[in-house]
Amino acid sequence: MTATASKQLNYASRIAIAVVLCAAVGAGGVFARRRQAVPATSDVLAQTLMEVRGEMCSGRNLKGTGAKMEVFATSDLSKKALQSGLVPVLDLNVTPSAPVAAGQTVRWSGWLKGPESGKHRFHLPPGVSGQLALSKAVILDPSVPSADTSGIALEEARFYPFTLVVTVDKAAIEAGTWLLSWAHPSEAPRPVTRGYLFPPTGPVAVVVTGPLTVASR
Repeated sequence: MTATASKQLNYASRIAIAVVLCAAVGAGGVFARRRQAVPATSDVLAQTLMEVRGEMCSGRNLKGTGAKMEVFATSDLSKKALQSGLVPVLDLNVTPSAPVAAGQTVRWSGWLKGPESGKHRFHLPPGVSGQLALSKAVILDPSVPSADTSGIALEEARFYPFTLVVTVDKAAIEAGTWLLSWAHPSEAPRPVTRGYLFPPTGPVAVVVTGPLTVASR
């Protein structure tokens, strides 16, 4: 088994174990409550089960494991990726198997968990050429520098499918984990960290294959 395959299996195993533990703890909570209460109707038990699951398995309690990263030789993303795998952060210095080279194109995809509710602006470092699509809407595009001035509304603990495509250059590599940042319009930006990143659960619907048009909002 290759190192990349082993890493992917490890991530998949951790996600599966988390789901099983969440369900087991939730079920244990239900039995504990039943022992403490007088005999209840099926409706009450159903309500209790929902409450326990909500407490133990809420999106607010889920911690991200990272996103899918693909590295392409050129800007043509229809070609086969040179390397692909799960990575914990959006950082060109953290790759599935090999360092990236100038001129290559990288695509990250998966799910982004909303932080606190409210409007947020997304930022790329100065000089970095990149495109961000969130829930099929284009949020950032190098051809439209002011595309995100009004911000986009996010809800806490809600999951949004995303795709980030960046051209590898010196500025992008030096950005490190600050490659993509977000903030309320009135606040200073902060990096999108691992806790908010989740890998794809299936085919990613948002695929950037060329120049983008900013969706109306």
